[in-house]
Amino acid sequence: MRTRMFHYVELVILIIMIPFETTKYVCMSSVFIGISAIILYLLEVYDFSFFMGILCMTSLNHWRKYELGGWRQRIDLTWVNICFVYFTKNILYKGTEFQQYLAFSVLICMILFFQISKSSIQYWLIFHMAIHLYVSFFVPMLFLL
Repeated sequence: MRTRMFHYVELVILIIMIPFETTKYVCMSSVFIGISAIILYLLEVYDFSFFMGILCMTSLNHWRKYELGGWRQRIDLTWVNICFVYFTKNILYKGTEFQQYLAFSVLICMILFFQISKSSIQYWLIFHMAIHLYVSFFVPMLFLL
């Protein structure tokens, strides 16, 4: 109970501490998702390009004016979940064995990122940016390698 209360206090501090000075970096890291969408379009992987393009827009919209639990965050998280399900389904059923192993490694890294970020709330934004960058470079690599 005490650790849960401490976590809620940290979240309140995070809400107070997350104005534009820090969220602008997360917003900037969202641009890499857009670059990934362009690369996927040039590689003629149109469905993944579409999903990454919309993901870039929802992420930029959410982080340009951060509000915990707001409509922008709900739309962004919903689209992230849709993308995750679509990418996972496609990689599992249509992907090569190498692509499946690569996707599994990304899943493990994302789980580790979130576990580490939960241990210290001050690292949460850094790990969130790392996930933006990691996914932005990972998805085109699926089709380049």
